[in-house]
Amino acid sequence: MIQIPPEFKHKLIEKGAHEKFITNITEYEKIHSRYFPCNLHLHEGSFSEYIAHAFVWDATPEGYGYWNEIASGIEEN
Repeated sequence: MIQIPPEFKHKLIEKGAHEKFITNITEYEKIHSRYFPCNLHLHEGSFSEYIAHAFVWDATPEGYGYWNEIASGIEEN
């Protein structure tokens, strides 16, 4: 199971996106991890970078606009 940094998990929960994030990252890893491993530990610097590198936004049921709003709609600490 993916280990989300606690502060990012809290932000995802606040936006109602935590379960969608987990579902999408799980699906991404099932399909693409062999060729494009998800190395989220490399992107723990900012919330927006973390979300941006988790999966391909356009390939999710929520789409690019939803994830763009999640990634940029939360003020960084």
